[in-house]
Amino acid sequence: MGDGSSVCIEYVGEIGLLLQNEKESQEADNSVWIRLTNVLYIEESGLNLLSMNALDRHNVYIVFRNGRCNKFDTETDAVLGNGFKRKDGLYQIRGVPLTATGKSGIACLDTIHKPDTVIKGIDVWHKRFGHAGKDSIGEMNRKGIVTEIDLKSPSSSINCVPCAEGKKNRSSMKGVLTESNTEVAGTIFTDLCRPMPVESWSKGKYFIHFVDAKSRHLSVSILPTKEGSEVLSAFRRYHSMFERQFNVKVKGLHSDNGREYANQEFSEYCSTNGIIHTFTAPCNPQ
Repeated sequence: MGDGSSVCIEYVGEIGLLLQNEKESQEADNSVWIRLTNVLYIEESGLNLLSMNALDRHNVYIVFRNGRCNKFDTETDAVLGNGFKRKDGLYQIRGVPLTATGKSGIACLDTIHKPDTVIKGIDVWHKRFGHAGKDSIGEMNRKGIVTEIDLKSPSSSINCVPCAEGKKNRSSMKGVLTESNTEVAGTIFTDLCRPMPVESWSKGKYFIHFVDAKSRHLSVSILPTKEGSEVLSAFRRYHSMFERQFNVKVKGLHSDNGREYANQEFSEYCSTNGIIHTFTAPCNPQ
């Protein structure tokens, strides 16, 4: 802009402009209309500004005298229209924007492109290309795949919140040898599988497994449903079998927070048999 500031150009296109004299109406037969190209649409601008260079490209020249201006045809010197000087120093010419049908109204006849990539910089291309990195976009710019991107400008840095969140990591949780997994039956890990697409011979779509932390002994049971009663029945069978076969007492059970485990009936069974039931932290597989 004239004051050195920058604005966002939303569109570049073409408009039709009907030039008028002071005593003419837009329906007058001797009115002349021109087609202006490379017109910049700036939403935040409150004025329709027309440069002398744009009129000169369309064979129109203007003479300023005593606070008035007249528009002439470069080839015939015919008067095409006139205007007057405003209080703010700008000259206002008499003209009416035309639609593609030749009637007054919204003046955009054709949109060439939307150069938001030039104004907004590399952030736009970063999102359009699936959150591509700056180096990848720079290579595409060098090869001519994308153009008009100033990679050296201060606004060329990528500030993408989803990318920043996706690159976050957490320290790994190192395995700690605790007293519960130094002996058989100290801790039993259990989980219930999601429904399988094909039923088993016993009409079961789920399976539950129990793993001893020390011996790694594994036991799997097929279940028809994931109801809490079915899960508790499976654990009772495993509990009885494991203690009888290994001559030990189950001290702890660890599971997720599913309702098949976190219910009153399951909790009462563990309490009655002296089993400490612990749960995984919500939203954390570790």
